[in-house]
Amino acid sequence: PRKSLGSSGPIAGLQPSSRSILQSQLPAHRRAAPQVHFNPQKDEQLASVSHDGTLKIFDIRAKGLPLQSVAVGGEEEEGASAGREAPKVLCCRWTEDGSGIVTGDSEGKVRIHRLDSGG
Repeated sequence: PRKSLGSSGPIAGLQPSSRSILQSQLPAHRRAAPQVHFNPQKDEQLASVSHDGTLKIFDIRAKGLPLQSVAVGGEEEEGASAGREAPKVLCCRWTEDGSGIVTGDSEGKVRIHRLDSGG
């Protein structure tokens, strides 16, 4: 199974002295993206989270805009209407059945995001 790629360690299979060739680049986030994770049921789907407060789902074959973009800790959250900056989203992982994504943020909140059938 694929593993998530994050800032906590080296990417599996790459040695520090290895050279890599960029295959693709996705237009993702406005700030740091500390973790990405492939959907265990759909190899072409990639989730990424960012310090800009968003979770984005991409189809890596399309190399374009995200299929879905979610403002984690959206306006329904307490304090969002007061102009408070969104919390940094630090980690993500797809559920085993590929129907949702779990995220963790800089305020210590863990959320489960259920995705619509298109994403």
